[in-house]
Amino acid sequence: MTALTALEHMKQSMMSERTGRMILRTQPRVTDETLEFASRQPPGTFGHRYAQFMKFNGFTPNGRTPVAHIADPTLAYIMQRQRESHDFLHTCVGCGRTVEEEIIVKLLEWRHTGLPIGLLAVIGGLPWLNRQQIRNMELYFEWAEINAPNQRHGEVYIPYMTNVWWESYLDKPYEQILADTGFTPIDVFLQQRKGETALANGEAIDSK
Repeated sequence: MTALTALEHMKQSMMSERTGRMILRTQPRVTDETLEFASRQPPGTFGHRYAQFMKFNGFTPNGRTPVAHIADPTLAYIMQRQRESHDFLHTCVGCGRTVEEEIIVKLLEWRHTGLPIGLLAVIGGLPWLNRQQIRNMELYFEWAEINAPNQRHGEVYIPYMTNVWWESYLDKPYEQILADTGFTPIDVFLQQRKGETALANGEAIDSK
């Protein structure tokens, strides 16, 4: 799939859903003012987590390179929105910025967007992983699959990442965005798999 084909598919997915249509109509941008608002939110909120992630890594929204070389203004905005959603996604699923964690997020983004650059980033990062991390890739692919668009978690169908109005959750409890989107943080998924393995092996599960 080419980047333009992927963007057209993303446009269709946004047009087919109410929040996606609102985002395309109003075209919100994630700016340094967004981060400033998030930094004023109390602990326990999604905004506080996002601000801490950005501060720890020395990131600012305005530091992102603008989208270029996409003639269609709507598709250009969708690409920009996808880029600006990247750090929100990191925060939502509980991934930092190690090479391994970046690969995990890129896998999820690829499942949500189909953009080839996501898969290329995964492939490019593999040589930097150690043997155990390489073995873990099977788990990470599984995690990305269960967090793919339209997967059902309870009563919630996971939305495309570009159909999430991330900014509206900045002043809400972190648990709220998880409940509304259905995303399973990576640490929760790995702990679940660890428990399943322990049960299969007849081991006691550490509840700590």
